[in-house]
Amino acid sequence: MRYDYIIVGQGLAGSCIAMRLMELNKRILVIDKPHANSSSKVAAGLFNPITGRKMVKTWKCDQLFPALRSFYERMEVVLDAQFFHNINIYRPFSDLEQQNEWMGRSSSNEYIEYVESINHSSKYPSQLNDENGGIVIKNAGYVNLPVFIESVKNKLLEEKVYVESSFDDAEIEHLENGVRYEAYHCDKLIICNGESMADSSLFGWLPHSLVKGEIIDVQLSENQQMIYNRGVFMLPKNGRCRIGATYEIYDRTYNETEKARKALVTKLEALYKLPYEIISQVAGIRPATKDRRPFIGTHPKHTNIGIFNGLGAKGVSLAPYFSDQYVQFLERGSDLDKEVDINRYNSLYLDSLVN
Repeated sequence: MRYDYIIVGQGLAGSCIAMRLMELNKRILVIDKPHANSSSKVAAGLFNPITGRKMVKTWKCDQLFPALRSFYERMEVVLDAQFFHNINIYRPFSDLEQQNEWMGRSSSNEYIEYVESINHSSKYPSQLNDENGGIVIKNAGYVNLPVFIESVKNKLLEEKVYVESSFDDAEIEHLENGVRYEAYHCDKLIICNGESMADSSLFGWLPHSLVKGEIIDVQLSENQQMIYNRGVFMLPKNGRCRIGATYEIYDRTYNETEKARKALVTKLEALYKLPYEIISQVAGIRPATKDRRPFIGTHPKHTNIGIFNGLGAKGVSLAPYFSDQYVQFLERGSDLDKEVDINRYNSLYLDSLVN
C-alpha cells in the first residue's frame, strides 16, 4: 500500500502530526520504537503562559494557548480518554521588587487572560515560603503525556497504521514521486523522533542542543491547592507530587543522578515547608534546539522528507499550534513561521556539504 505520509516517531510531536493528518483523512503510517525514558513519557507536560525568571508571557502565548486548549479537548473526545488538566499555577514572588513589578502590570490588559489574582502577602503560609505573596496564573495546567501518547497509539493500532520498529534513515530510498522505506512507499516522510534527530544523516546539520532533565516524585504530608512554581514546579498528579526539573547539557545518559536529586531537594525545601517523602526519580532527554525554537520544514535537497521536531521543554504548548501550521504548509503550501522554519539554517546545511 502507498501512503500519503510516513511519520517516524510517536512521541508528542509525532502523535500531534498523526492526529492532524488523520482528521484530514490522509493515509498515514507511523513507525516507532517505544523508549521508556523518552522525553514525552517522562516530561511533566506543563503548560504555563507566564514563565521565566522575569515572569513574562511565553513566546507566542496569545496564539499558542487558545490552540492547545482547542486541540487537547477535541482529542479527549476523539480518543475517548482524559489527559488535559486545566489547573491554576501559584507563582510566589521571589522578592519585593518582583511584587512591585507586578503591581505595575496589574493595570495592563496584556495579562488579563492569564492572571487570576495578585497576592501581596502569603497565600499559603502553612505550606509555602511565600511571604512576599505571588500571582495565580490561569489558563494553565498539564497534559498527562503518557495517557495521550498511549491513546493515540491505540487509535493507530485500531486503524492498522502503526509499526513498532527501529528506524534507520540509511534505508531511505529517494524516488522521483516519493520515498520508499523498506517495504513502505509514501509521498512524504516526516521525522518526529525526538533526541534521535541529532544523529540523523538527514538533519544532523541542524544546531541541536539536547538537554537532560530529571524529576522526582514525592508524597506530601498535606494536599496542595494548585500547581506551585518557584525554582521548581510542584505538580499534583495521581495522588503524589512531581517535582522538577533539572537542566543538564553535558550528561546525555538516562541515569538518575544524586546531583540532580540534591538540586531538586534544595529548591523544593526553599519553597515548601512541610515534610515529604521521595518515592522515585526519573531522567529523560529533551529534544531542544540552540535558539529554543522548533525545527519544522522540509529537507533542503530531499523535499519529500520533512521534520517536525525539537519542541523542547515547552512542547505541550507548542505542538498543537505548530502541528496545525505544518500540516497547512504540507497540504496547502501555507507559510511557516520564519522563527521555526529550518530554512533559517540553510547556511549550516551548505557548510555540511563542504565539510
